[in-house]
Amino acid sequence: MDSYAMHAFLKLGANEQVPDATTLANFRHMMEADRIGELLFSSLTRLLQDGGVMYKGGTIAGATFIESTCSTKNRSGKRDPEMHRARKGRTWHHGMKLHIGVDAGTGLPHTLTTTSANVHDLDEAHRLIRDDDEVVYGDAGYRGIRNRAEVKDDEHLRSIDYRINEMKSKVRNDGDKATENRKSSTRCKVEHVFHVVKDLFGLRKTPCRGLAKNTERLVWAVMSAGIYLLAQSNRRTGGSALFGSA
Repeated sequence: MDSYAMHAFLKLGANEQVPDATTLANFRHMMEADRIGELLFSSLTRLLQDGGVMYKGGTIAGATFIESTCSTKNRSGKRDPEMHRARKGRTWHHGMKLHIGVDAGTGLPHTLTTTSANVHDLDEAHRLIRDDDEVVYGDAGYRGIRNRAEVKDDEHLRSIDYRINEMKSKVRNDGDKATENRKSSTRCKVEHVFHVVKDLFGLRKTPCRGLAKNTERLVWAVMSAGIYLLAQSNRRTGGSALFGSA
């Protein structure tokens, strides 16, 4: 740990000691306990909204599985009690779910929740919607959202225009296909965030046990994915008013 490279990276003097693994672990536990990631994520979202970089009025809801090991080869001899099984199509998944709300205009994430894999997407949908949203997009897993009690009982939620994709078996003519394509062209933005988190950052599997620890890592990953996508957009457009020219 006390190599020249680590001293240079941390900008430490020759007589200063590089933090050891215990110090780093304690710092990580402190961040998890105080939910620092969530505070920074919400602060970044407000900054982007106030700066006019993130739009308002529309949200795309999406969820993805984060796999967990089924192995019992550990100290307790048991699987993680907070991880569960769920089936999507013909495929079974074991682990947790990452639910995010993405700005429909820019594709930048603004809200995040996590659950066990067996929690239905609809159970978390209302938590992904912002107070000023007028339109919400989602895949076929969100069909029936208008009938949910939490939506019916909330004046704002029941007034929203829910543009949910139909199942392929119900798309029968060219008109229906065109409508579904328009929905999908907007809804696909949520998949860009999942691509960055799972494929570029490598968080396809839970790195540790328990929802809380994994949630903290996913918050940082989703927040970083938003910054990455914003930087990519800046390169294409020549910069934003908030961050300046690229």
